[in-house]
Amino acid sequence: MNGGGAFRRALGVGVLALFLLSGCSSERSHRMLDPEASEATQRAAGYTLLVTLLADESRVDGILMLKSVPQPTAELITRIAEESRSGYQQLTEALALPPAVSLENDGLPQIEAGARARIRQWTTMELLTEQGATLERALLVSQVQAVDTIRALAASLLDQESVSSRAVLLEQLRSRFDPLRTELWDQLEAVVD
Repeated sequence: MNGGGAFRRALGVGVLALFLLSGCSSERSHRMLDPEASEATQRAAGYTLLVTLLADESRVDGILMLKSVPQPTAELITRIAEESRSGYQQLTEALALPPAVSLENDGLPQIEAGARARIRQWTTMELLTEQGATLERALLVSQVQAVDTIRALAASLLDQESVSSRAVLLEQLRSRFDPLRTELWDQLEAVVD
């Protein structure tokens, strides 16, 4: 019976790895934008990056099915996933309204897209193989980076957004992730001390 438990655990790790590694970015086109692309095209590429990251982050709590971290970190990771799911849903709905925004091209050169995919894979594998305080630190660092990117994309898009309802949504999204960033740093400092 013990061998069956090990098999189920290995299968679970494999399924979770596939789940975490299969971000939405693979569904997107990676055609580098022409430097002379219109503001609308550039904005669409920015929205594609933000929506893709929110979709990825909406699944970050999946790691908690297989890995154990202290309760404060687990609760923080769960909140990040929840905020990401909510932001993803609200943003995709808003982008479907006229004037609709196409989310088919992230505007990244193939090299940049490949580098980001590789970083995502390496981070996932690190999280799946680490344990204890090392796992917790790696998870918190990855989330600081993700949350900072969400905030920066939302702020940059806000600077260019002319549709007021979308601008309000971007400001709300950024402001919801601000306290999460502070909490991530506080938790990371507690783990390092």
